[in-house]
Amino acid sequence: MLFRSEVGDAFRAYMSKGIEGYCHLMSGDPELGRRLTEEALAYAEQIGTSFYVAVVQAYHARCLISLGDRVGAENVCRLAIESSLAEAQGKTCAYHALAHALHSQDSTSIEPVENALHHAITLAKEMRYRPELARTYLSYAHMLGRWGRSRESESYRNEAVRMFRDMGMDGSATTSGLGA
Repeated sequence: MLFRSEVGDAFRAYMSKGIEGYCHLMSGDPELGRRLTEEALAYAEQIGTSFYVAVVQAYHARCLISLGDRVGAENVCRLAIESSLAEAQGKTCAYHALAHALHSQDSTSIEPVENALHHAITLAKEMRYRPELARTYLSYAHMLGRWGRSRESESYRNEAVRMFRDMGMDGSATTSGLGA
């Protein structure tokens, strides 16, 4: 059993490693991001928290996608989505990451990718999680463009850009949903 001060230290380490892992992923170092998100998840298990775990699992899955482990990423996403303890924000991020994992495994299999994105969009709308909704719209626009559905793609892209601008986010934010 951990004492209160030890739990507090472990919780801080858990949160900081999870966020730092995502930052390394987004700045181009998915291997360091993977290691940090793994450490964060180990801390979460050690202290017995479910808070934010699905989000960190989604970050971890995105690292795995960037490193070419699409099946591992899909498994992590499904674990996050199926967790009865996962909060809506985590499930939204997990569905978004799942769509990327599925698309990167088989870019011709459109239906499961769209289903995952529609789940992410629905959850983000329900909880008014606008940054993730805009990122999901942008990812969907990118995928629709690859599938030759340019009219739909333009509509989602325009909505994403409008949302980013309404939130005061600069143009660099509009590309963050496309990569990992």
